Amino acid sequence: MSQDPRTSAAPAAASSGSNPIAQVKQHWDHVYSNKEYEYGEAPNVWLASFADRFPAPGKAVALADGYGRNGVFLAERGLETLSLDISPVGVETTRKLAAKRGVAIDAQVMDVSKWQPDGPVYDVVALIYAHFSSTPERDYCLRRQIHQTAAKALKPGGLLILEAFRPDQLGKSSGGPKMAHYLYSLEELKVDFADLRLLEGAEVDIELEEGERHRGLASVVRVVATKDA
Repeated sequence: MSQDPRTSAAPAAASSGSNPIAQVKQHWDHVYSNKEYEYGEAPNVWLASFADRFPAPGKAVALADGYGRNGVFLAERGLETLSLDISPVGVETTRKLAAKRGVAIDAQVMDVSKWQPDGPVYDVVALIYAHFSSTPERDYCLRRQIHQTAAKALKPGGLLILEAFRPDQLGKSSGGPKMAHYLYSLEELKVDFADLRLLEGAEVDIELEEGERHRGLASVVRVVATKDA
């Protein structure tokens, strides 16, 4: 689902010399081992709202895809889909969900900061609640690097679709990171994706109904962008 550790312990541990990537992996392994579908089995509503614009056949990648509810949805839409997540437990659950739905998916265990796409080959790039650190002063600064890599992976005419929590989410019980430097503003995302053309971008409050961990009033940022030829 994302690559944020969701507790204040991870940044402190990282600054003391421990491995933050290993800590993130351990966190998400625990989450996905506790209950298979804590975010529900249905795809994210924002992602699904663009389904009629997905080509079939085509190629898609879902980054920090958790247990694959969004990657499997993309595969169901006829896209050759790569699903990446840092958690082996999540990836194995992705494979089980794809088998249950009767679709093929390439689900791989990967720290997405290490991902190097083979050029601009994807018709859809999905970043759904994929939260990464945005400040160099705390743990590992990943957000802009990963977002720029994602933009480079997009084909001309393709869609990059993102939904994430924004700073106003702090204090709400509907999910998300509890540290401000893991939350995104629309202005930050416009800079991250400066090489793309923004089609839609908004900071909105919505009612989340995504399993037990994403439920209730939530403050999110939504982006859809494309790459011109």
